[in-house]
Amino acid sequence: MKTLNFLCFFDRDFDILTPYCLKTKEDVLSIFKKYDEKAILSSSVSCSSTRNQPGNTDHCGCCSQCIDRRLAAYATGLDEYDALYAKDFITKIPDDDNNETRQRLYYTLRLASAEKAKSAMDLYTNYPDEMTDVVNYWPGDNLDDRLAEIYLLFARFGDSVLRGAQAMRAKHDDLSIPTPDNSFLSILSSRDYLKTPTRIRVDEINKILITSIPQVFHKEKPKNENDFNDKIKALLAAARSSFTREYPVLKFGITSYKADLGEEGLIIESKYLRDKVTSSVATEGIAADITKVPAGVGLLFVVYDPARNIKDDDAFIDGFEQKRQDCFVRVYR
Repeated sequence: MKTLNFLCFFDRDFDILTPYCLKTKEDVLSIFKKYDEKAILSSSVSCSSTRNQPGNTDHCGCCSQCIDRRLAAYATGLDEYDALYAKDFITKIPDDDNNETRQRLYYTLRLASAEKAKSAMDLYTNYPDEMTDVVNYWPGDNLDDRLAEIYLLFARFGDSVLRGAQAMRAKHDDLSIPTPDNSFLSILSSRDYLKTPTRIRVDEINKILITSIPQVFHKEKPKNENDFNDKIKALLAAARSSFTREYPVLKFGITSYKADLGEEGLIIESKYLRDKVTSSVATEGIAADITKVPAGVGLLFVVYDPARNIKDDDAFIDGFEQKRQDCFVRVYR
């Protein structure tokens, strides 16, 4: 069977008009407001998953299009005129596969508050592949002008998202009751979107270890560093962590590197300072590991220092975290 070419029905010289290509969703919704056509907003459909929605709803409420639309509606003050959504992420994020809705919300906010994109060149530097794909098809003859237009669109999108999120919070965040844990409101309250994914994971691990390490080793200290590693693995496994002992070998130059613990994108190195071991031993070990691990991999050093050989925790930690992005040191006693 031959595939029917849709374009064969058109003249070769036809034009594709995209009058809204330089507009954000808020810009488009503002047109409804300008011409006082707010009432017809609810009849428009922008969901990417309209099929099999319950009842009379045409919007799932969880896809990226629904998220962008809801934020834009709140940013323009048109949320009361908006369509109905099958699921409401504001007060309860659905438990879907791999927390996809939560991830979309996180990355939408993170992109909107992108602190590393304060200019068109910053945007191009931080997103080279995406920008190259877009700029080649952007209208205009001058490359600098095209980059500037894309950046302005990006900046307006970010501003719209954050104002929409603020409007959602102002309307739904009831200060007389606790903020729902698994909700968009909790994401806004915690400011997790300002952290890298690695930092969020490190914070989760730290919450586990900061209470469990002192309890486990209260009466009996680890026999050696391997024993300490094994117990760290057990503590994380008890918390349903995906870490596995002896992370697969990571190639680095002509050598290989095997981490103590690891999961995708993050490895853990454990350091146990015994009574007579000086902090310089841990310093040398951490410094050596930092140089061995390939760039782009998150690093967490778990340092157990029951004898308080480290005199200044903050100075010790800052000395390493300033040397490498997504490198973290946590000291436990």
